[in-house]
Amino acid sequence: MTIGAGTDGGDRAGEDASSDRRPVGPEEVEELLYAYAPELLSSLVRRFGSFGFREGESALQEVFAEALREWPVKGAPDYEPSWLITAAINLMLVRAREAEARVRGEEAALAVPNRDFLRRFAHDAPKGAWKGTLSLLLLCCHPDLPRSARTALVLRAVGGLPAARVAAFFDLPEETLERYVARAKATIVEGGWSRALPEGEERAARLAEVRHVLRLVHDRGYAAEAARLTRLLDRLAPDGGTAERPAPAPREGERPRR
Repeated sequence: MTIGAGTDGGDRAGEDASSDRRPVGPEEVEELLYAYAPELLSSLVRRFGSFGFREGESALQEVFAEALREWPVKGAPDYEPSWLITAAINLMLVRAREAEARVRGEEAALAVPNRDFLRRFAHDAPKGAWKGTLSLLLLCCHPDLPRSARTALVLRAVGGLPAARVAAFFDLPEETLERYVARAKATIVEGGWSRALPEGEERAARLAEVRHVLRLVHDRGYAAEAARLTRLLDRLAPDGGTAERPAPAPREGERPRR
């Protein structure tokens, strides 16, 4: 199944007329995907709750892989974020149906309309406290996680980096990194949204931790990613510090366990 194809009762993506597409090269596509990644994942969390947080990132990586294959050849769609989020929602619904089939059987899962899945997930989604990409950054720096896990989540979920690049950051096999990230996400989900999304003084402390993580990313040789994410944070939380490039900080020896 093509990612952009619509599922039963869902939206459809990838049906753009060729005249609505503009020429793009692979590097431009990659930059676009990095820029869109945090808001797209934020949207999936808002729609799918904890399921979106656990599965949304891998769904987006699959959608991004198709965009990297297709757009340099066919051109980018007229409105890229719409194509990407529609494709991601369709893929999330496919995964939700597959999970339902494992519990209730394939026939019962196929009988559930997409709107019922969305309604079900909406009950688990964060409510008024959710502030989009900023909340996603705060979520990734959850206090119950070690700093290495926070760093991995920021690079994957907000930075949009593929697993191979994040694994290289920690000098770990990709499979080990994926298991580590999955455990970190489970820790956040089990703690509940209220603890994950702080307010007041706790919010300020969490923002400071986000900046500490970005300094670590910079000092480990990922300067471009650190600068991009720092600019994003400065735009989302101008009260949280200056827009300077992350300053050098002592190297953290902490890394995920194998």
